[in-house]
Amino acid sequence: MLKKLIGDKRFYKRIVAISLPIMLHQGITNFVNLLDNIMVGQLDKNAIAGVAIAAQLLFIVNIALMGGLAGPGIFVAQYNGAKDDEGVRQSFRAKVLFAIIISIPLILIYSFFSPSIIHLFLEETASIQAAQSYLNIMIVGIVLIAIVQLYGSSLREIGKTHLPLIAGVIAICINLFLNYVLIFGHFGFPALGVRGAAIATVFSRVIEVLILVIMSHARKEVFCHGAYKNFKIDKRLLIRIFKKGMPLLANEVLWSLGSTVTVLAYSMHGEDIVSALTISQATTNMFFILFGALGSSIAIIVGSNLGANKLDEAKDDAHKLIAFGTVVAILMGVILIVISRYIPLLYNVDDSIRHIAQYLMTISGIFFAVYTYNVCCFFTLRAGGATRQTLLFDSLFMWLGQVTIALLLTLFTDLKIYEVFVAVQLTDIVKSFIGTRMVRKGIWIKNLALKLD
Repeated sequence: MLKKLIGDKRFYKRIVAISLPIMLHQGITNFVNLLDNIMVGQLDKNAIAGVAIAAQLLFIVNIALMGGLAGPGIFVAQYNGAKDDEGVRQSFRAKVLFAIIISIPLILIYSFFSPSIIHLFLEETASIQAAQSYLNIMIVGIVLIAIVQLYGSSLREIGKTHLPLIAGVIAICINLFLNYVLIFGHFGFPALGVRGAAIATVFSRVIEVLILVIMSHARKEVFCHGAYKNFKIDKRLLIRIFKKGMPLLANEVLWSLGSTVTVLAYSMHGEDIVSALTISQATTNMFFILFGALGSSIAIIVGSNLGANKLDEAKDDAHKLIAFGTVVAILMGVILIVISRYIPLLYNVDDSIRHIAQYLMTISGIFFAVYTYNVCCFFTLRAGGATRQTLLFDSLFMWLGQVTIALLLTLFTDLKIYEVFVAVQLTDIVKSFIGTRMVRKGIWIKNLALKLD
């Protein structure tokens, strides 16, 4: 049994070749986000809380786009494995449609209703003003987020992970420099505080979009070469993509909303908790790079095998990837626990906030392997197009488990944030048993790239 979970040297070389550029990209991104967070943290706790809530609202945008583009992305990966270039292009065109359908409503909602939404989380005027200032500028960046995800995800789905890395690193360096200049007012620029952080992010994302789009078309990548000459999408293919994609979009929207409601429950314990949670999340996100790398590895390796009709090989590789990810996660969890004592010291906050942040990071480190296992199960199901099952596994469980427990314990008990946070994380252990059963049943082992009659 153990031998089935261990791959050969060639297998792990392929994982490293796929995942390392993604981990480097996301690692650098999250490291710079951590530095951004620390810079904003030098202002005051109101700035930390305000930017944290604005970022949580933008998190919904990111996750909704990821979910919406993931449905067509399944077909991009499988058609690429089947060497069907026209199938890849038509699937990419569907991704463009999904990006437009998702972006426009979110831009309108945040443009008109963001003050009311922010008031649900924050009470202090200074925190509310910081959140609104940051979000007003970042609304412009929603279109840029969509384009980055559209091209970046498509490149990864065809195994081209280096260009998103290069574009991301350049954008990150620009973002970091501009944050230093605009937040604090260096080199003759005014000190703009949280507005400076937002401007820096939008400008750096413009650069990232230009690199991804120009280089993808210059290299005539299969997904975009000729994709805009006409916008033909086979009606039957579009119907299949919608059937597979809509549950994924629904899942990601519901999941991100559930995560946001959970943060709302935590925020009811006071704005100091929001600051502590922000410090904790900025650090733990550094370790969540493993999720994106494993997700892309499963999408490319398992998805390509399924598209090539190598069903047994896809099943074996999925089990090996899940085992590999869990072992790596155990090591990363230990590291997170160790550094949790030191990271909060970098922030200009009270000792009580630092103590809470350290606790939250320590608990996240303990549960990190469980999180990773569940992520691997999710992406395995998704690689084979079992999108309705992922909806049940991910977002339904989020609302019945984490959200319900967080709200009930916050509203109807006197438990402290420590105890509520642990209770919420325990639900992931139950989720792992459900994920194991779904993966073993093999409902995801399907070739979606078969020719349409």
